[in-house]
Amino acid sequence: MPSVVNVRQITIGNQDEIVNILTGIDAVISTVSGTHLLTQLDLIKAAENAGVKVFVPANYGPDFNAPVNQKRKSLFATGHQIQTALQQSSLNYINVCSGFFADYYLTPLFDWDISVPSVVIYSGSTKASFTGMDDLAKYTVSAVRRYQEFRNHTLRIASYLLSPDDWIEIVEQITGKKIQVVQKSLDKLVQIVDKVVGLPKDLEGTKLQMAAVLATGGGQVDWGTHELDNNKFPEIKPAPISEFVKKVFQ
Repeated sequence: MPSVVNVRQITIGNQDEIVNILTGIDAVISTVSGTHLLTQLDLIKAAENAGVKVFVPANYGPDFNAPVNQKRKSLFATGHQIQTALQQSSLNYINVCSGFFADYYLTPLFDWDISVPSVVIYSGSTKASFTGMDDLAKYTVSAVRRYQEFRNHTLRIASYLLSPDDWIEIVEQITGKKIQVVQKSLDKLVQIVDKVVGLPKDLEGTKLQMAAVLATGGGQVDWGTHELDNNKFPEIKPAPISEFVKKVFQ
């Protein structure tokens, strides 16, 4: 860590300890992930008691409030729970919807196998929002610095709007390799994930749920009348898409 970063270890569940650490802090930007997402409930309570001015939850990703994502309740249940806790608190908050991480798309999490190379797709033409993690950090920090403008608001950002077919074309152009495409049934995928009750129990279940969000259009954050907020941060220039391809296909 850079010397300017003060790393503190906390005990989740120990409110007094967390409140003590957060006292005097203006903003909390949560980067909690995976099975630890619900620990944010303790952070929200402590931040409120410590007088924090603004809280950004780790709800980065597709917009779970989009109508098309309502059937994916098992995947987004934790996000809804965190959002409700923030709305019921006295904290100012900023929700950040950024689509899928561009850094992770060309990985087994989205059924890419770069050793072949190949990819499994369910709908090649359906577009989704993608944002690089560095870009996400820049937008989030900039929004927090202007939190009076964005408080209690959903910030919608995206570096790119791409379909699986777009990704395949980009990868082939940059690498010169032919991608083997395995087309699977979207109807069968939806039938499988719609039967899931509660959070996915394993990585495979999570992969299928995410594939369903991607293939049914739930990954696009500027849906309906909602527009992207990128233009409110003209100083931020998204990383070129080639950066993510070259990182994977070195």
